[in-house]
Amino acid sequence: MRRKRPTILAWWLRAGGILLGVVLVAYVLVLGVVFFTQREMLYPIVHGNRTPDANGPPIEVVQINTPDQETLVAWYLPPQPGRPTLLFFGGQGGGLSFQSDR
Repeated sequence: MRRKRPTILAWWLRAGGILLGVVLVAYVLVLGVVFFTQREMLYPIVHGNRTPDANGPPIEVVQINTPDQETLVAWYLPPQPGRPTLLFFGGQGGGLSFQSDR
């Protein structure tokens, strides 16, 4: 008995199905990685030195204890006479060590 050769259309359908399967598996893997690492992407852990530059202005490091047992660390530099007072909030992703050039 003679075996039929697959047509070009059947070959393209099979290749397309395999390609679609590979793409779907890759997509599911990417979704899994994003799902399980989303906390690290949204809230990165900031490592760094919490002390101001020793060669810079005389900045005082202030620690504030909160009622929920957290400790906030702030830098304080009194304003110069006749100059405005600035309050700067570093935001989510940066620590004090990343603000030393300000």
